[in-house]
Amino acid sequence: AINGSKGERMGSTIPGEAWPGRDVFRGELRRNGVLSSLIILAGPSFNSKEEAERFLDLAVERQWKSAVVLAQAHQLLRAMLGMIRSINDRSYWMRVYAVCPRPVDWGKLVRGSQGAEEKDRFSHIADEFFRIPQYQTKGDLASWGELYDYYARRDADAKMKALAV
Repeated sequence: AINGSKGERMGSTIPGEAWPGRDVFRGELRRNGVLSSLIILAGPSFNSKEEAERFLDLAVERQWKSAVVLAQAHQLLRAMLGMIRSINDRSYWMRVYAVCPRPVDWGKLVRGSQGAEEKDRFSHIADEFFRIPQYQTKGDLASWGELYDYYARRDADAKMKALAV
């Protein structure tokens, strides 16, 4: 499942401005052997809170109980905190694991939040460090206590599933 937007920045109509967009991602998945019928578009979203909510819409609709969320390495923590906030707000339980899909080149130039600033991945960590508490205060991200509680429940749930097999 991928974000259904064309990569527009929030409030913009320029495709690929904030991120490559659904068509580029769909093409990459197809080039890597994923059948078109298996590529699901979530509703368009223009920030990480909306992205988590649109993904959870699909999860609820399809009754998914677990997921792996792919994100850039410097955005993994924020992605996970956003998913937990949406899971808690919706009271829909599922096991989620946030991962970076490949080895990380920390020196590679990439765009950060909303595609606004291009710099090496490592430098984006500081941006995330300051952004996370702001979004937690706003209520868009789970608290540190909610993160801990979620991990404890997720891991206990996964262990129980494994024992049941």
